[in-house]
Amino acid sequence: MQDFSPLEVRVLMDQLDERHSLTLAGDTQQHVTVESGFTSWSAFFAQLGIRGTEVETLQVSYRSSEEITRFALTLLGDLREDDAPVHTTRSGPAVELFHFTEHGATIAALAEALITLASEEPLASVALLTPPGDLGDLYWKGLAQCEVPRLHRVRRQNFRFAPGIEITEIDQVKGLEFDYVILLDASAEHYPDDERSRRLLHVGATRAVHQLWLTTVGRPSPIVMQAIAASRTED
Repeated sequence: MQDFSPLEVRVLMDQLDERHSLTLAGDTQQHVTVESGFTSWSAFFAQLGIRGTEVETLQVSYRSSEEITRFALTLLGDLREDDAPVHTTRSGPAVELFHFTEHGATIAALAEALITLASEEPLASVALLTPPGDLGDLYWKGLAQCEVPRLHRVRRQNFRFAPGIEITEIDQVKGLEFDYVILLDASAEHYPDDERSRRLLHVGATRAVHQLWLTTVGRPSPIVMQAIAASRTED
C-alpha cells in the first residue's frame, strides 16, 4: 500500500459495507513511486482521519539471512521508520561487492558464475536486477551470447516463478523473492545518495533469500559503500 495515496484508500473505504473492515499490507521502507504514496503509517492514518490507531512493526525477517537483512537496513540509513532491531531466523554468506572496469567484464564473470550455479543448483531461482532504464537488455543479450541457461528477460512483470535466471529492473520486484539476487551496476551514477536510491537498493537487497551480490562499473554508490563498511565492522 505504500505506493497508494491516502485519497485512493479513502475511495476504497467509501465502498465498504457497514462493518468498515479493510486490510492493508505494505512496507513504507519500500516506497519507490515518486508521484504518490506515503513513507509513514502514522502520518498516513492521520491524513485519512482515522483516530485511535497504533502502529506496531513486524520485527522478524523470515525471508533473508542475518547478513542480508543487516546490509539492507543499513542501506536505508535514517529512512527506517522503526529503529527497533530486526530478528532473523538464520545466517548465511556475507554480502559481496564486485568491481569491474566495463560491462563486458561484468557479463563474462557473471556468465561463468551463473553457468556453474545452474549446474550445481538446477532448482535455484536467480534475479539480476538493474537500475531503472535500459541496462537490462545489455545484460540479457550479453549473457545469452555466453549461453547462460534458462535466461529470461522480464519487461512488464512477466516473471516465470520457476527455477532459472530472471533479468529485470529493480523497481519491478517488490513483493517477490529469489534464492540468489545480484544487484547490477550499483554505481554512484545510478544510485546517488538520495531517498529514492536508498529505497530502491533496499527493495532489491531484501528480495534475496540466501545470497546477495552487487556489481559496479565505475565508482560504487556511496550508499553501498557505507553499508558494506558497516557490515564488515559488525562482522
